[in-house]
Amino acid sequence: MPNDRIPPHIFRAYDIRGLSQGAADDEITSFTAGLIGRALAAYLHELAPADRGGRRLRVAVGRDNRPTSASLSEALSDGLRAAGVDVSLLGLAPSPLTYFTIYDGGFDGGVSVTASHNPIEFNGFKLLREEAMPLLPDEIRRVQALAESIAEAGLTDDAAPADHGALDTIAPYDPYIEMLRERFTLARPLRIVVDPGNGVATLSGPRALEALGADVIGLYTELIPGYPNHMPNPQDA
Repeated sequence: MPNDRIPPHIFRAYDIRGLSQGAADDEITSFTAGLIGRALAAYLHELAPADRGGRRLRVAVGRDNRPTSASLSEALSDGLRAAGVDVSLLGLAPSPLTYFTIYDGGFDGGVSVTASHNPIEFNGFKLLREEAMPLLPDEIRRVQALAESIAEAGLTDDAAPADHGALDTIAPYDPYIEMLRERFTLARPLRIVVDPGNGVATLSGPRALEALGADVIGLYTELIPGYPNHMPNPQDA
């Protein structure tokens, strides 16, 4: 894909998704991710109250462990920061954990870099606004329009160097697991087989069930980006 274009069909009803394998004809590239970061920042600025006292917007970014997710997360974060947004990196994080962190931490928005259950050659972005509310179809289309406008204008630093967003990291698992432990109880002892398919749920699923007191037997609980045993797809019985 040429570096000055963004394929319109990657903008779906509720997420952004396309081919991303590190190949020349990829639809989701680092260039695409940077554009989407800038466009999301622009959209969140449209939503933000005018009287926020000069506070910069804050966005949390989590990712799955697909082979391209780390580089896409970095490029997306660079785009957000270039548009004056502070970014907190969650690192490897299942989408529900990212959503919880956005809500619990009072972030202005967030992104989960993932293609969910889709085949390994895909990747994408789940975009969220305040209180971890997913962007709806009209909002996705607005982000698309902003991304196309930025691409046409050419990539430049939107913020002066002093106004670039800050970057930090958050270790989100302890608050998330504690929330689950407080909200749920087991009526009786359970022995549970858990299969996260070598995906990022490895980091949360077994640990959450153990926190509830379950006896957990894990299958495919080593993090492996290529998912050699099977795709971590809960829709596949």
